[in-house]
Amino acid sequence: MPQRYLGTFIHAPALGQLEILHDHSLLVNDDGFIVEIRPADGVASSEDISETIVLPRGTFLCPTFVDTHLHAPQFIFLGNALDKPLMQWLENTYNAELKVDSDTEFARHVYGRLTQRLIEHGTSTSLLFGTIKTETKYVLTPASHGIRATVLLTASIAV
Repeated sequence: MPQRYLGTFIHAPALGQLEILHDHSLLVNDDGFIVEIRPADGVASSEDISETIVLPRGTFLCPTFVDTHLHAPQFIFLGNALDKPLMQWLENTYNAELKVDSDTEFARHVYGRLTQRLIEHGTSTSLLFGTIKTETKYVLTPASHGIRATVLLTASIAV
């Protein structure tokens, strides 16, 4: 059954715009999709809702980001060699990925920091690409890090 949330909601309808909706109602269907947002005073109490959740005073709810393509091992190279052409940059990241593959504890540290950074910047869901080593991919599983994710291996094809 649908759930209703009552309170303050914040969203960005366009680049450079921030909209704060005080005293609003947000309806989420059985599949977890937002299907309605409107002023709370226009909500009928007889609607077929499984639960109404009232946000505490002084709090708000806002949507999160979904990253649909993230190479997790490259996180340790973030912000480095930005002046390099893509293929040269990728050669450097390959060495970083070898380090992640060679040490599962290091991989656990890197992926933990990556996930923490994603959450800090509002990303809750991601399609993560690991390395070609299966053991390191299992370190990347989201259950131990707090985000929803699909984890894929990066395949290497010799030509």
